[in-house]
Amino acid sequence: MAWDEHRDAALARMRKALADYQVAGVTTNIDFLSRLAACPAFAGADLDTGLIERQKNFLFGNPGRAARRAARRHGRRIALGTARGRAKAKSSGDRVVALARA
Repeated sequence: MAWDEHRDAALARMRKALADYQVAGVTTNIDFLSRLAACPAFAGADLDTGLIERQKNFLFGNPGRAARRAARRHGRRIALGTARGRAKAKSSGDRVVALARA
């Protein structure tokens, strides 16, 4: 959960917290939450119980162009689910958001 004076600022705070969060040894849903926070419908407050079903391609499918654009807008490099891709992104100094399924 994140709070700020305006929705955009709260979302930025949430995305940063999720990008910085590291958990070792257990499975988490941090990758899903990162994709959700980058989802244009979520960011635009187009929220209801059908959001995940409507946005399933963005949230669970191949990240594609829309997800890469969304991640770039938030200053992050994407590692597309490979150890090599994550290592390359980390070594570049950019923060990493893994948008591929674990």
